[in-house]
Amino acid sequence: MIQQGHKIVITHGNGPQVGMINRAFEAAAKTAAHTPMLPMSVCVALSQGYIGYDLQNTLSEELLNRGLSTPVASIITQVEVATDDPALNNPTKPIGSFFSLQET
Repeated sequence: MIQQGHKIVITHGNGPQVGMINRAFEAAAKTAAHTPMLPMSVCVALSQGYIGYDLQNTLSEELLNRGLSTPVASIITQVEVATDDPALNNPTKPIGSFFSLQET
């Protein structure tokens, strides 16, 4: 599509990666190093950054292989969710660890 002159936007989800980052910092916080827990918003930004970085580099490399010097950029976004959004009543995509009643 780019070779045909189209400008494109590629988006991605990051739920599994956010959970992985969250669990890694959770585990690190329990070590002697006492690494701090990160807020979920920071875990989301970390995953957006590293996925965007990999997508950007891979796409740039492929474009160069095709003789195109098209600039490629990654953008980190934030989304505000309404507190009364009905989807919050029935979450279907958990992120991070689960806790027993005793752990909460």
